[in-house]
Amino acid sequence: MKNLSLISSLSRILAIVLLITTSSCGKDELTAAIETLVGNWSTGCIVGESSTSYKIVQTFTGTTLTGTTYYYSGTTCAVPIYESQSTGTLVKGALSSNVSGAVNYDFTWTSVTITSKLDAYTTQLNNMVNGGGAGVTGYCAYTDWATNVAKDVSARNCAGVTMRTVGNTHYDIVKITGSTLQFGAVNATYDGTTADKRPIALDSTYTYTKQ
Repeated sequence: MKNLSLISSLSRILAIVLLITTSSCGKDELTAAIETLVGNWSTGCIVGESSTSYKIVQTFTGTTLTGTTYYYSGTTCAVPIYESQSTGTLVKGALSSNVSGAVNYDFTWTSVTITSKLDAYTTQLNNMVNGGGAGVTGYCAYTDWATNVAKDVSARNCAGVTMRTVGNTHYDIVKITGSTLQFGAVNATYDGTTADKRPIALDSTYTYTKQ
């Protein structure tokens, strides 16, 4: 199903969240930096596969963060299809030893959900063959999807993709340059699943601007 292909290619996005930056110049400057991060950071509209588009918004509230990816039909981010969202707690670490100016952070999931925003898409989710793995009907093994109702997809098999697990921690880095934020580049070696596998370079694919 063409819209669902985005979930596989963008599953890592469920893990993305904002970071509290740090400074070596003193507590007052650190406090000021934290205050400037409270709010929303967003990508622009990104063209996806099969005439779809999406944008990612990270919401920082001090000690909790929510990352939401909004998916659309068409290439202008105008007609909502579904939303994927991860929420959790944030622990700020030390400065990265690999990327100048970046800071380590650990994000622990408390919620991982998907919400259908279109009735026709809801029907497709409920009837998706192998949507919960081989021989299992319904996306993420659910056959009771309802439009505008969030479904808990933590640790579930969703069309062959294992979703993030509530209680697990993602280890990452973030760097803020002016009004632009970047996260760490995830790969097979540095996938963020442990502190030793924390990314050692910045991801140039997605950049976020303070809204």
